[in-house]
Amino acid sequence: MKGSYSLFITEASLRYASVAYGASRQHKPLLLQRSQTSFDKEIGRLSRKKKETRFSADHLAGFLFMAHVSRRAGDWEKLKQYLRLFGEMFLEMQNAGLKEVWFESETTYIETVFSARGFRRAVPFEAHNKKDAFPYLDIVLEIRLEDCACLIENQVGAPKRSGWEKSLLTLMMYNQDILLTFKACFSEVVRAERGYSSPEQCRRRLDILRKRWADSENSVILERMKELDAAFITPKFAPCIALLPPDNPHCFNTGMDPVSQDLRCLGKLSELPTVSDELRETANHFKATCGGFRRLFWIRYLRNLTLLYILEKLVLGESEIEGVEAATKLCIILTDSLIQFPPRYGHLGETAQHSFSLAELVFRISPMTGQEGISSLRVSELIGVAWVRSLCEMTGVNSRPDLEGMPDWSRVNDIPDICDALLTRSHYWES
Repeated sequence: MKGSYSLFITEASLRYASVAYGASRQHKPLLLQRSQTSFDKEIGRLSRKKKETRFSADHLAGFLFMAHVSRRAGDWEKLKQYLRLFGEMFLEMQNAGLKEVWFESETTYIETVFSARGFRRAVPFEAHNKKDAFPYLDIVLEIRLEDCACLIENQVGAPKRSGWEKSLLTLMMYNQDILLTFKACFSEVVRAERGYSSPEQCRRRLDILRKRWADSENSVILERMKELDAAFITPKFAPCIALLPPDNPHCFNTGMDPVSQDLRCLGKLSELPTVSDELRETANHFKATCGGFRRLFWIRYLRNLTLLYILEKLVLGESEIEGVEAATKLCIILTDSLIQFPPRYGHLGETAQHSFSLAELVFRISPMTGQEGISSLRVSELIGVAWVRSLCEMTGVNSRPDLEGMPDWSRVNDIPDICDALLTRSHYWES
């Protein structure tokens, strides 16, 4: 917008959307209502024009503004309406070959797609839908690892970052966007179980997801991160955790540097010391000063690995992923993070709440045999209320993670109910 307009936004729909966005931020409901009504009327007028001339990039920006307003207000019907029109408009643009005309740079294009997918991920699941209402946004408009790298590299106003930091933030962004592909797969499984889709369609969706996952899993960036945090990623924790005393379920040492040294993650940019470019680019400097961001990355990565294991078990009946180990590591890194981060990071409590729930589901659907079975049951006990209470006492976290409101997996047996329980809780997809 800054590049297109100086003092006045001439495109009416974008002007109304901008005012609605400002009214939402400033808590002015009457102005918000009037602006939203004007936006809807203007879009209705444009929809009656010829396809070739009716829309432009300004209208895409307007839809994203209105999607934000609707998401903020919890107006899901409006959000779905705006996303549906956004998808139709975007498809028209692609088919007409207008990408270079509409977007001044590749970065602007990627930002637009990434934002739309983020709003789509927030839309609550509806069990009665017989087909995917947004296949274009869910599957076709995907974000690649190199797209995330482009956004990080060209972020306006960002502090100076090393190559290591850019790589880590790229992986974090990719692991967040791919949640929409996960959500689309779980939704397809529900539809197939209810006769609206087929097992073959589920496998096709899963194949798309596994390809996206492999793009990250086989990347040089992730390999470097695994080497850096080998003390946490390499050991097998699941067999050992069974030996922890029941009255002291403390986590293992992850080997990561203290969060207190990660001033960027803690938002203390003014306290960052001046260092040379040569030092900033070293692995040792990155390791010592990015313990917080690295923990947040491994939480996202292990959460997604756990979700992939669950999906493969539901769709294929088997998985080569070590699901129990992934779930155990997820619990360990979350416990460690709750101890390391200051209490004001209350969102970690919600993240822990949903991740512990995912881990419990993994232990229940995994085969309980031999030593792995013993350790799985032991970890499952640790995830119970007693562990959570003990964890809160250790951390002093005000936003206490507890299992109230989480699915009772002991009562959930069939695949549709498992998917429903996951899909109808937004924090699995928006953390």
